[in-house]
Amino acid sequence: MRVKVDPKEAMEEFTAFSKRLEAGRKLLQRTKDSDVQIATAPKREVWRQDKVALYHYEPVAKRTVSTPVLIVYGLIGRQTMMDLQEDRSLVRNLLGQGVDLYVVDWGSPSRSDRWLNLEDYIEGYLADCVERICEETGLEKITLLGVCEGGVFTTCYAANHPKRVKNLMLTITPIDFHAGDKDAPLHHGMIGGFHFNDRRYADDDLTLGSIDPYQIFRIFHEIHHYAWETGAAADVAYMVDQSHNLKGKMEAMIQTVCTAQELYAKAAIVDHARLASLQQSCSLVEAEETLRGAFWYDVRPVLREWRRSHGLPEDPMQAFRESGYLERITAARKERNAVSVTTYA
Repeated sequence: MRVKVDPKEAMEEFTAFSKRLEAGRKLLQRTKDSDVQIATAPKREVWRQDKVALYHYEPVAKRTVSTPVLIVYGLIGRQTMMDLQEDRSLVRNLLGQGVDLYVVDWGSPSRSDRWLNLEDYIEGYLADCVERICEETGLEKITLLGVCEGGVFTTCYAANHPKRVKNLMLTITPIDFHAGDKDAPLHHGMIGGFHFNDRRYADDDLTLGSIDPYQIFRIFHEIHHYAWETGAAADVAYMVDQSHNLKGKMEAMIQTVCTAQELYAKAAIVDHARLASLQQSCSLVEAEETLRGAFWYDVRPVLREWRRSHGLPEDPMQAFRESGYLERITAARKERNAVSVTTYA
């Protein structure tokens, strides 16, 4: 198919883009370090040892969550990433929801840290932070929010001190450090994880499979293949991470979950024995068609029947829209959301 391009419109679009680019360059040129303020949410220091400090954020709304939350970032990077600017701040969003929030600041790394090990950070600094929060609040347990390497620290701490942890939340946290080992099984006695998020442009996430559903299908196929090859089900944790600026968030989540179910079901009908035989004989076209045949098979009638047999709506999207839940919850949260800060993160 040939695409017709209007030279005049193309030149006008290019000229407008060039002007925006030049305006951006001039703005950056005028901007000074003092003009950029990050991590401005008010907080006070409640504990310090060496260069590590624990901060308690000032509340901005009536407290709705009784259990305090401690944000633990990694050593590489800064916890200020959680509070970049007022309209894009996880910290301010949580405070706006009435969360009692703390954060640990590891300080800036230097050569003096070279003798510290994981035990120092986890059983030393982090454990002392938790104890200080429990002492200040009079509670026995807190919630840990671990980010990246901080998620490793909080996971280890929670495993060693389960009586001190009510909830453990992890984001972009590496768990299985044996994944690259030769002949290591998929789970290696630990948790495997797949992070479902299709982001390709700007700041908006995309619903699962909206760009490349065949990619997701192949991932699910590998999980099913592992189970077929070993006779053991893979212990995989599935996580959906998406937040939309324009599309309805709950409807987008329903789309993603239903798409995941469809692609998982498609991968389940692959003839693994036939595929392995074709791969072994280097019959590449036939092997690929075995995968493609499963991918193009319409599993939606089967899924509708499965939902019906389990007492679930056959059409989740229709059921959601007819339930009126969105309208009710929007009205119920209107006053509380008035003080919240919107963010895509």
